[in-house]
Amino acid sequence: LQHIWGGNNVPNYYYLPVANSNNCAFDDEVDDTPLTIGWQSCNLGGTSCMSLDNVQNYMDYAYCARMFTEGQRDRMQACLNSSVANRNNLWSPSNLAATGTDGLTNYLCQAKFEANKRIACVGESITLRDVSSHGITSRAWNVPSGQLSSTTDSIVQVSFTQPGVYSVYLSVSNGAESLEAEAFNFIRVLPLTGTESALLQNFEDSDQFETEWAVVPKSDSVNWWINKDVGYQSEQSISVRNFFGSTTGIYEFISEPLDVSGLGSLLLTFDLAYAKRAGAGNELLQVLVSTNCGETWVARKSLYASSTLATVEEMPEESFIPTSSDMWRNESVTNINSTYLTNDLMVKFRFEAKGGNNIYIDNIRIAHPDVIGLSEQELNEVQVFPNPFNEHIEINLGSVISASKVEMLELSGKMVLSWDINQSEEKIQLNTSTLHPGIYLLRIQTNAGEKLVKVVKL
Repeated sequence: LQHIWGGNNVPNYYYLPVANSNNCAFDDEVDDTPLTIGWQSCNLGGTSCMSLDNVQNYMDYAYCARMFTEGQRDRMQACLNSSVANRNNLWSPSNLAATGTDGLTNYLCQAKFEANKRIACVGESITLRDVSSHGITSRAWNVPSGQLSSTTDSIVQVSFTQPGVYSVYLSVSNGAESLEAEAFNFIRVLPLTGTESALLQNFEDSDQFETEWAVVPKSDSVNWWINKDVGYQSEQSISVRNFFGSTTGIYEFISEPLDVSGLGSLLLTFDLAYAKRAGAGNELLQVLVSTNCGETWVARKSLYASSTLATVEEMPEESFIPTSSDMWRNESVTNINSTYLTNDLMVKFRFEAKGGNNIYIDNIRIAHPDVIGLSEQELNEVQVFPNPFNEHIEINLGSVISASKVEMLELSGKMVLSWDINQSEEKIQLNTSTLHPGIYLLRIQTNAGEKLVKVVKL
């Protein structure tokens, strides 16, 4: 099949670029596909050559393809029945038998397995299913550190006693030969309860993100990924390159459990950038919470492309990249009520793509409202090091900033240390020998405002 505006990418065959105004003079040699110049957007009302274009045809470049015409079907069948290049031999009984694709002969050609879920909590059962082909007569499962219900059944259950990331191995045989399948870091096991009462995620540290969040499904080529070139008042963010993705998809990233049982109140905020795309479906971003290890989720915020998701005006047909701060918007989730203030709260960001444009999220803050308010004030001139630290921590104020007070806070917002600063030195060294190891928030009050920095005591 040629492109519906004519021409294709076959070597030594004439090529016509899509959307060229001269394409109306060419045809694809199929009677029931209207003349068109070709589309790269999903304009269902397009009439580029004076008649309604077949924009949803697979041989166009629009992102909403869903059909072939009857004429294209006939042309493909004629090709497969043609003796040219021996195409009619591809599906002959002798060739199907010779290649093991006749369904009568079981050739061992693939070792493969599936799981009913990739994220679970300690002690929770995960189902592994052998979907290898063909004629499997025996198998051997191996899940290091996992408790298997069987090592030889086609369907097995596995659970884990410790949090972590685990690999799965499967060897299958048809009695004459064997194949192996392996998936490294295939299963993520979370603790039953949280160890922290807050998460402050700015995506500047990829290792920290990998520890605190899990992307689902991680193997998809289009999904949430750490964008190292775009951020809100920072270098990086998390993004879905939706503009170049498939027509539809659901992409998620999920937090580790949090212990927010002692907070009394919880606030979630994040910075968002998104552009709507002409002709795309009504895309959706949701923030959901769970208190049963993700068995069920409850939506706490839903933003639709048709009304509340976009942070800029509809973009022309180009990939959206937020190049200025006014392309971003801060969003708050204020209805995580006392029902969810447990020791195992999980948070999920869920994006439902429908052929739209790129989406970016930065600076996720999940904490007591008092801590959130502080963390939104950024003073890039002020630097804290080393981090992590041992007995002492140092603050570099720069040449124009002066500090009046420094406080060390627990993630719940409780102050544990305080220093009154009566100096104009650029560097301030603080003694933290009385602190227990853990994660803290360092609040610095300066003449330019306040800064909050997440620090780790070793």
